[in-house]
Amino acid sequence: MIDISCFYGAWPAYPVKGAIAEVAAELQSHGITDALISPLAAVWCRNQQAYNRELLETTRPYPGLHPVPVLDPTLPSWREEVENMRRDKRVRAFRVFLNYTRFDLARRDSLHDFLDCFNQSGLPLIFQRRMEDPRYNHHRAGVPDADVNHALNAAQGFPGVRLILGGVSAGVNAALVLKHPGVYLDTSQMDGLSCIREKIGQGLLPRLLFGSHLPLFETYSAFGRVLHDVSDAEARQIFQMNAARLLGLA
Repeated sequence: MIDISCFYGAWPAYPVKGAIAEVAAELQSHGITDALISPLAAVWCRNQQAYNRELLETTRPYPGLHPVPVLDPTLPSWREEVENMRRDKRVRAFRVFLNYTRFDLARRDSLHDFLDCFNQSGLPLIFQRRMEDPRYNHHRAGVPDADVNHALNAAQGFPGVRLILGGVSAGVNAALVLKHPGVYLDTSQMDGLSCIREKIGQGLLPRLLFGSHLPLFETYSAFGRVLHDVSDAEARQIFQMNAARLLGLA
């Protein structure tokens, strides 16, 4: 199985079992052989790219953990960071914590420039819409969900972009997703009765990618979210086949 929404480190709002060894052991105990992983420390850092080199070294002893460097498109060094990080052949994607940066998706010039880079490189880009349910935000540190509709609209002009929307829920615009052949959805926060079943009914089965959101969420909940709504064949697509095809994993 392949997990495309995984993290390591500490979270300031509540304790988590986020040491890299703990995360790796939890994944292995549930039969997850490959996971895309990013550092939680980057979320709250003023320079979210500062932890990328540590990420590469921390994950090196764990062959199934594929490092996903974090980018901040408001920093002038983001292009250089892409080039430096992609030299490591274990890097199969990049992540942007949208609602923890000042990146304005409504600014077409900066968004188009960013998407064009990934349109040319072919590397998947994860736009993280949410890290935790806003209902659980600290009352002094509310972080609203990012609006990904601007990104979905802008992506139509870049047919080579492979865009994963992380932390999306029931409200994602299925028609916009289907208009672009390279847009995918992470299941980690698809809560609600029959949410994934509804997405399958909208034709989105080939675009659904399993995400545990470990260590912020319980792994059992991530499995239950999918298995409650789907057949065995559909589960195989979500847990393995869709991500394997996208990421080039056997």
